[in-house]
Amino acid sequence: MQIKRDIRTALALAAMFSFHTGLRAQVSTASINGTVRDSSSAAIPGASLTLHNVATGVDMNSSTNGAGEYAIVNIPPGQYTLRAGKPGFQAAQQSGLSLAVNQTATYDLTLQVGSAEQTVTVSAEVSTIESSTAELGTVVGTAAVNDLPLNGRNFTQLLALTPGASPINTAQTFGFRGVGAFNFPSFHGARNRSNLFLVDGINDQVSITSNYAVPPIVDDIQEFKVDSHNDQVQFGGVTGGVVNVVTKSGTNAFHGTLWEYLRNSALDARNPFFPAVTALRQNQFGANVGGPVLLPRYNGRNRTFFFGSYEGFRQRTPSQTLGRIPTPGELQGNLSTLGVPIYDPFTTRPDPERAGQFLRDPFAGGILPQSLLDPTMVKIGQALYPAPVPTGIAGNNFSATAPVSAGLNEYNIRVDQHLGDKDNFWFRYSNVRQTRDAVNPIGRAVSHDLWTAHTMGANWTHTFSPSMVLQAQFGRTWAIDNTANSVPNVPAGIVNSFSPQFGCEFPGDRPCLLPSTSLIGFLGTPGDTLSQQGASDIWSGTMNLSKLWGKHFFRMGFSLNTNNIGELILNNGISFSTFQTADLQNSGRTGSDLASWLLGVPVGGSRRLQAGSENGGWVNGFYFGDQWRASSRL
Repeated sequence: MQIKRDIRTALALAAMFSFHTGLRAQVSTASINGTVRDSSSAAIPGASLTLHNVATGVDMNSSTNGAGEYAIVNIPPGQYTLRAGKPGFQAAQQSGLSLAVNQTATYDLTLQVGSAEQTVTVSAEVSTIESSTAELGTVVGTAAVNDLPLNGRNFTQLLALTPGASPINTAQTFGFRGVGAFNFPSFHGARNRSNLFLVDGINDQVSITSNYAVPPIVDDIQEFKVDSHNDQVQFGGVTGGVVNVVTKSGTNAFHGTLWEYLRNSALDARNPFFPAVTALRQNQFGANVGGPVLLPRYNGRNRTFFFGSYEGFRQRTPSQTLGRIPTPGELQGNLSTLGVPIYDPFTTRPDPERAGQFLRDPFAGGILPQSLLDPTMVKIGQALYPAPVPTGIAGNNFSATAPVSAGLNEYNIRVDQHLGDKDNFWFRYSNVRQTRDAVNPIGRAVSHDLWTAHTMGANWTHTFSPSMVLQAQFGRTWAIDNTANSVPNVPAGIVNSFSPQFGCEFPGDRPCLLPSTSLIGFLGTPGDTLSQQGASDIWSGTMNLSKLWGKHFFRMGFSLNTNNIGELILNNGISFSTFQTADLQNSGRTGSDLASWLLGVPVGGSRRLQAGSENGGWVNGFYFGDQWRASSRL
């Protein structure tokens, strides 16, 4: 019998799925199930069902089992018509079905006795209650994605619309990820670094920060769903929310979009503190197109579809710097204009009259002797600090603007192929490259950031029988984040003035780095830094088998995900405070951080040489579950 052959096949495949540990969700499709009965509420076995995709013309077929139950799985989200029929009965048809990502809908149909050529059609849209699952989630559809205003066209701003979302960004999730405003929220109190981002069921995760590697282009999104709780066995290994994005595919009709968003400083109010600000220029533009594949002697309607898109972003905006810098006279040790007593740290000694207390001698007139100045710090200050300028703002003697340029190029291509009644296939490739370049007016330090990432995925669905379906999926996600900061105006050999263990002996092609310095009350000086992070290197594969048997709906499968990352982070820094040159018995109103800086007496320092990689890491999972549906009759 067919049932026995299906069970043997299921058991053989289950034997292959013996993997363990946490499983991650890989569901980007919908499912429907239900019961077909006659007018007396008796189950009708062997009834045929056809689910028709209105946009593509592709049909998915199934039939009821001996208990009158049916199930159709791995359904691309969209608009559908469901038809049921059997010889001796009038056909029943339900139109206007809207199936969403990761939705499990239940549609029970009733067939009336009569001619098979007669059809009873219900055309009104129905509101579906997901009685088959206990999941908690919210679908954000195409209309909301396209119509709601988004600053920078980043879809994560819409995550705040879902119940249980708390918009919070921790330091390490507020990274260089996309353009415009973005939001990586916490769901129902879980950490916002406990979320999972999927695109078409493919892992789109940054391994460390738990945000996306490739941000989907807004006009490519058909819809997305945020699952904050799911009782289906194919979900697991995630304590936060699962953000499940589905991209658009082509249809039988050609459709395309062209967009351009412009921001220009000519439309903005002028900043009174920076009257000569560099003009803001921002353009975000792109296009997409999708439809059937039409080639000479090949008509892809109802079979082969494509969807491609491109988006670019160009921005040039000023970086505004306002603060206080040392004057040329102060860099020579004349700190009399500061108006605070400054004490010599090199004269620190116990107070003979007060046990446990210490004394220091003040510098007369707030002038530091040339013999005590640290030559390295003086050379750094003279080389990096520009001349003060009048600002008209008390306590600030420096104001400058420097251009910051950012750019992004992203493209996406997807192909869907209907191979026949039993097989469907799709492939998608997405790539993003984003840059940011800035100049610090202190030392004309140049900062360059590069984020480049790609994802690819393929999905094959095979129908063994109306009651058993196999889905296999493959994915690849790769991302790298490179940041470098260099200070060109550094005197030759200045880094060698520091100890080799602090300023040099770094790996790679930059063995010596100028340390940054931080001051309280003054603008500090930038340093050389290097950060190369392999943020994601994920190979993923999943296989899912669905089997309907009576009122039982079995799901079993496995998921394999590599987890390889690597990084090289190099930097160093020195910090100064007023305490180092203060009266130790009256430190609150004495001392100068600039004096501590010139004398070379830091309060602390740091050196970071972080080099490592994680190779051979795996996140694997296996699951088996029975989604049993009790009879709806009392």
